[in-house]
Amino acid sequence: MLDYIVCGAAICLMVYAWGRLKKRAALGKFSEAKEHLTRKEYREALLLYQEIAGEMRYETEYWYDLAITLAAMGSKADSLSALEKLFRLTPEHGPGRKLEHALKLN
Repeated sequence: MLDYIVCGAAICLMVYAWGRLKKRAALGKFSEAKEHLTRKEYREALLLYQEIAGEMRYETEYWYDLAITLAAMGSKADSLSALEKLFRLTPEHGPGRKLEHALKLN
C-alpha cells in the first residue's frame, strides 16, 4: 500500500513540475511575441500567440495582445472573439473596451 502512495506522490510531483516548465516556456514565448508586436511583425507574433494559447488561456494580457495583433492584421471578427475571452476574465478591462469600441465603429 505504501508503494502506491509513494508512486502516486511521485506522479503528482512530476505532473506539477511539467506544468511549471510548460508555463515558464510559454511566458518566454509570450515575451518574444510582445517584442514582435512592438516591431509590428504581426504574423510572427500571431504564430507565437497561437503556440502558447493553452498555457496562457487565463491571462488577460495574452487575450488583449492577441486581439491587438488580430486587429492590426485586419481580422476584426477574430479580434472581437479574443476580446470576448478577455472580458470573461476581466469584464472592465479599459484598454480592451476601447479597442472593442474602435473595432465596432469601423
